[in-house]
Amino acid sequence: MIEEFFNQPGEYWRDLLYKKKLLVFKNMQFSKLDYVKFCSVFGRLWEAQDYRSSRERVEAVIDGNNFHVISPMSNLIAPRIGQQEMPWHADIPNHKNNPFPIRTIWMVKNPNPESGLTSWLNIEDGFDMLPEDLKLQAERIKIVQQSWWIPGTSIQEYDFIKTHPVTGRKSLRLNYFCEPDKNVNDAWIKNVIVDGQLLDPRETLLPYYNFLLSKPELLYTHKWETYDIIVYDNWSFVHSRTPLIFDSALERLMYRTNIDHVVKKIDP
Repeated sequence: MIEEFFNQPGEYWRDLLYKKKLLVFKNMQFSKLDYVKFCSVFGRLWEAQDYRSSRERVEAVIDGNNFHVISPMSNLIAPRIGQQEMPWHADIPNHKNNPFPIRTIWMVKNPNPESGLTSWLNIEDGFDMLPEDLKLQAERIKIVQQSWWIPGTSIQEYDFIKTHPVTGRKSLRLNYFCEPDKNVNDAWIKNVIVDGQLLDPRETLLPYYNFLLSKPELLYTHKWETYDIIVYDNWSFVHSRTPLIFDSALERLMYRTNIDHVVKKIDP
């Protein structure tokens, strides 16, 4: 698989990603430098300064005179998340220049592959399937986002319907949302506004989640094996994770990269 991957021109893989939205590669027994070269096929990798806004840890990868970074992530590195279940969310929604970047995940250590299953919900294909009442209501909704790291800061208001910068396809700005009665106040979506009225996010957004989750064809669930790599278009999904079930002294370690979306248009 590794040889086959690098034998293809880079544009082949970028175009395929935008058409399929999510690609799975098995048994990619890379060095960290090989992983950087793999990810670079899909576009410009984020540099150390880019990760400051997403507050992700970075690790240097040296290639001669060139300096690259990748982002290690584990239950020990991120104790706030730890081993708990992760609700539906989309990564890096508030970035001013590169929101919802392409994301790669490379699993290098996994104590219990039967736990920590990751599911992706295709909110882009799902947009075209919405019943007319939900689609019409979506045009009237504004999303009020905040920082997940420092709730109450970086308040930004967006249309609920967003448009992919490369493919031009529409999807919903769904994400992890606040539920004050459950003491959830640090989610990305702080409030929603419908026709100028501030409303509880759960009341407004759950019907969209419920409809999309009722369509099995929109859902992909992955059981991670060591050296799996998943590359996905973060613009087109929300994703979730089941709890990690193993001794808390153990570590499930993955490496991630963020990649800018290419500027050229891809035929649908």
